[in-house]
Amino acid sequence: MIDSGKKMRLGACCIATLALLGGCLSTGKPTPEPELASAESSPECPDPRPMVVVAEFDAGVQDVPQEVGPGLADMLVAAMTETGCYRMIDPTVFIEAGGGPAAGGPDLARRIGADLLVAGRVTEFEPDASGADLGVADGPKLPDWLRSAGVQVASSKISLSLRLVDPRTGEVIAAKTLAGSAQDVGGEVSESRFGASLAAYAKTPMGQAMQAAVDEAIAFMLAREADQAVTYQEAALPR
Repeated sequence: MIDSGKKMRLGACCIATLALLGGCLSTGKPTPEPELASAESSPECPDPRPMVVVAEFDAGVQDVPQEVGPGLADMLVAAMTETGCYRMIDPTVFIEAGGGPAAGGPDLARRIGADLLVAGRVTEFEPDASGADLGVADGPKLPDWLRSAGVQVASSKISLSLRLVDPRTGEVIAAKTLAGSAQDVGGEVSESRFGASLAAYAKTPMGQAMQAAVDEAIAFMLAREADQAVTYQEAALPR
């Protein structure tokens, strides 16, 4: 049997080791935050910068909290604004004009002045994906000796389906499946991206997973602009 003194020393050792391993066990990789492009310095930015509206994300699976759809849209708007590569229309303008996950669409986006409509769907939402044995392709598992000591790590996963739509024609010009996952050991988030609706997630594994997915969306869009030399034209139809 292990006496109480040894148990206390083992517990202290576990805590210290978790602190040291914090950055290594976060599978969402939300930190360090990516260096964001600016319209003045980065060749990745389209010229001229497009006017973009982001619609609320709809729920493609059950048990997605009501605040997640609009909250993810707000996060994406904040992240796109930070790049300096896009002129963003406030999502409330789109909503007040009748747009939303199940309404509005490309024509409405065009009528409020958008050159690009960004729409998405939550296809996986697991705030409590598993404990210490979360199996993800790009992340380590908790070491055996920590699991045997009874240490548990909360994990979260989220997947999004992103679509870029031309408001003039309704054509889906690009699409991407995004995924984020994180474990509750270390890791930080950019709290400025979390609006009031998602404030409760800011310091949780799900918050880290959300930020990882949004960061992947930004990287995808900027890479697309650079690789394809995308240009935008104003819609010919009256607004």
